Amino acid sequence: MSAFPLIGKEQFGLTPKTNGMLMSYIGGLVIFAHLAVHFLNTASDKRLIQLAMAVMGGALVALSFMKMVEMLLIFMVPMILCIGLLRTTFLSTITKVLCSCYFT
Repeated sequence: MSAFPLIGKEQFGLTPKTNGMLMSYIGGLVIFAHLAVHFLNTASDKRLIQLAMAVMGGALVALSFMKMVEMLLIFMVPMILCIGLLRTTFLSTITKVLCSCYFT
């Protein structure tokens, strides 16, 4: 269960209808992020992790100061992109390490 609807209601004054539309927007961003990650995987894993962590940290700090839903919609794009990039990069790194340990 997510606490996001409660936070949305408290901080942004979202109605259930607006909250549902925001969740749909986040779902669309997740789909976009999964497609975009394939194009971003050209750099080394270490650089991708450093970049994604820096952008994610900045977006999370900015998230704590937001009072408008429009700003939330804008800052969700880099956050979700970074989450998708980190997930893919971590899985790739773990797979490479495990494969090299078991198959060498």
